[in-house]
Amino acid sequence: MPDNLPAAWSEDSTNGWVLLEAVADNRGHPWPWPSLCQTLQQAVTSRRLELGDGNPDLPYSRDLASQIRLMRPRQISPEGTYPWYLDL
Repeated sequence: MPDNLPAAWSEDSTNGWVLLEAVADNRGHPWPWPSLCQTLQQAVTSRRLELGDGNPDLPYSRDLASQIRLMRPRQISPEGTYPWYLDL
């Protein structure tokens, strides 16, 4: 995901709101928060992204998007690829 949306990432981190805006800019139209939130949860579960410290509890509402801190994984998967659903 960081490689697909470089404008959303500052060094190795971003937050949910910046990512939502970057996806909308990339697609040319708003992207529904529930869809992005589900994708983020899958990415964290599959260790494609990591959560930063101090994140709010699940489920994430859009109001909390700016508080959701995401980081590049410290270790890439053995395959070295990201799943299709991260190609936003």
